[in-house]
Amino acid sequence: MTEDLPDKPTQVVQDRVPAWAEYLLLAALPYLLYGHTLFYGLLGIDDTLYYFGNPALSEGRLEGLGRIFTTYYYSDYFPVTQFTLWLDVALFGTQSWFFARVHELAWFAAGVLAVRKLAGELVESRGLAFSVALLFALHPAGTSTAVWLAERKNVVGFALSFAALACYVSGRRKEGRESQARLAGAWVLLALALLAKTHAVAVPAMMFVYELTRGHGAWTRRLLVWFPFALLGATLVALSLTVFRNDLQQPPLGGSRAAALFAAGPILARYLAHTVAPFNLAFYYAVDEPGFESGYAWALWLAALGGPALLTLLSRPRGAVACGWLLGFAALLPALNLVPQPVPMSDHYHWWALPGWLLALAAALESAYTRGRRSGLGAGCPRGLRWRSRASRCWPFSRACCTASPRSCSSRRPSASRNRPGRTRPTRAG
Repeated sequence: MTEDLPDKPTQVVQDRVPAWAEYLLLAALPYLLYGHTLFYGLLGIDDTLYYFGNPALSEGRLEGLGRIFTTYYYSDYFPVTQFTLWLDVALFGTQSWFFARVHELAWFAAGVLAVRKLAGELVESRGLAFSVALLFALHPAGTSTAVWLAERKNVVGFALSFAALACYVSGRRKEGRESQARLAGAWVLLALALLAKTHAVAVPAMMFVYELTRGHGAWTRRLLVWFPFALLGATLVALSLTVFRNDLQQPPLGGSRAAALFAAGPILARYLAHTVAPFNLAFYYAVDEPGFESGYAWALWLAALGGPALLTLLSRPRGAVACGWLLGFAALLPALNLVPQPVPMSDHYHWWALPGWLLALAAALESAYTRGRRSGLGAGCPRGLRWRSRASRCWPFSRACCTASPRSCSSRRPSASRNRPGRTRPTRAG
């Protein structure tokens, strides 16, 4: 009898709003939100270092193109991002930063569209996928990335990384040559993402999360498909640790990798709290270095892991919710301070986890709404009769309730064996 259920609101949106309109709105949203920042100058943090102190840019001259791909800057190798900075200087000069900020927001918009595409591949509901991308674009944690030109590598790396992930998921859902073409495209996009920002090494871990929670087929085939992406990420990690990074002399957070991993609990809990309550955000955050005897840190570890686990267990179906949580945690792996970081906690790290966590929260809320509607919590069931008794929750008191949720009502009708002798249940004609 489930076919009599009314259509979900998201399905109504799917019928009335074409897909191109969703993508157009999402692409325009960053300019609507941050358009007032287009006339800002350089921020006095490290914008000037990237534009004026970077010898590879060569003031926008052609010889700078060769230096971009043969040198590294600030203990990092990011030629794709440096190429976008070179374009800013070569095309628009350094007298005005209006077009550089237009360029920055274009990459921001590309990242939002990549999130929409990925969410659309992971869930069937177009409305849910659009909601995730919309919330991601509106979330205040993206503000520092949008207005800080030195964070160009964050928007470029993010957009390419999530485009690679969306292409990978799409390829895994296809068959034959189309699947192979999309997987090849995902590999190319991942290579570009790794050359834009080293944080993209999280993408192979996120791909493995998809195989773990939503993948299909034998595990041998899953691992064979995933291995080229893992090899690409491992190669860049090895090069970064042995060639590019010259700031690894400082100890990890807390003095050891075990202490840094333990200190990651409060950081993850704070990121999760900022996902649902984005108050008092900042460029950088001061973090504690708790010892293993700290009960406060253990409690925050329990909250960071137990909260998402509990919400996943309460959801039906659990696949999309579990996938979202794990995607967010996997996206933060490079920022857990196991390798010394200049900044132990920042919103531009949190930004990478937002799509997965917002997907998990949205899918959990949709699950709760659907289950509540099917169990007689909808507006069709009179308030005083919704939970009158365990044996007959809303049958036979309200025909409207049974019309809105026939599955729950019919499945809970008391059997004849439960009726007392000499007593009959009231019935309703029709």
